[in-house]
Amino acid sequence: MKMTNLQMRVESDLRKEADAVFAAIGLDTPAAVRVFLKKAVSVRGIPFSLSAEEPVRWEYVTADDDARVRMEKVDAAWKIIKAKKG
Repeated sequence: MKMTNLQMRVESDLRKEADAVFAAIGLDTPAAVRVFLKKAVSVRGIPFSLSAEEPVRWEYVTADDDARVRMEKVDAAWKIIKAKKG
């Protein structure tokens, strides 16, 4: 299949936050954009609802040692999965 480039400009902070979200699920940003585009074509529209609801407010909390150990195990598992893919 013939490929083409898609260039877009976004705010630096948005890009950094999106990169982190996508990395957490094992994708890089170009792959996530491809997923979005394929889904938009599949449903012939925006693949999620658009509304004027209140934005999600994230609150950062300090993790206790138990939670930190569990998060480190999840991080290690993701690294193994990504290494096997690439």
